[in-house]
Amino acid sequence: MNLDFVELGNEEYDFAVSKEFINMEMITEFINVIKSEEFKNELDILCGYDYTEIGKIILL
Repeated sequence: MNLDFVELGNEEYDFAVSKEFINMEMITEFINVIKSEEFKNELDILCGYDYTEIGKIILL
């Protein structure tokens, strides 16, 4: 179909987890995956994704 991506807007999403769980293996593995070059390469294939702050941890 040869369709192009047309950006309509920018959306940001956060993944929130309680401090007591931040060091759980499944949480650290999730963060490692989304910060990996392999994951970013897959996002590049989809086009239109900005992952400059992906995996950034903000403690509240």
